[in-house]
Amino acid sequence: MSQTIAADSECAANEGAEHWSDPKNNLSSDGEFVRYCSRAADRLRAVAAVGRRTEEAIRRTGIGLQLSSENFNGHDLSDFPLRRCTLNRAQLYGAKLDRADLSGANLICPGLERASFRGGQARFCVYARDCSAGLQLR
Repeated sequence: MSQTIAADSECAANEGAEHWSDPKNNLSSDGEFVRYCSRAADRLRAVAAVGRRTEEAIRRTGIGLQLSSENFNGHDLSDFPLRRCTLNRAQLYGAKLDRADLSGANLICPGLERASFRGGQARFCVYARDCSAGLQLR
């Protein structure tokens, strides 16, 4: 089940962010939630909402948000606490990850061209590029 999110929607802690970060409410995927918050007018509340959802995911499963194969091209994910998230094959072309916390995250074959990561944290982060991108097996 998914929910359509308008591009001009706001993510505020008092008006819907708690609804979105509630783990019992499975109306959106982690990727939809992060994209929704990346467009928020109130940045502090959006960062707090992503932090709550991340911590709840870690508490429930031991790993962070599941963001594999998500499209974050050009999105501003600055300051987002994405600890232990899975960003395998995520599209992050031109994304802003400045000051984002990617500690313990998995980034296997992500698209990171023109992405910025100034002041970010990546302790114990796993990063691997696809070495066989141009290889053809017969």
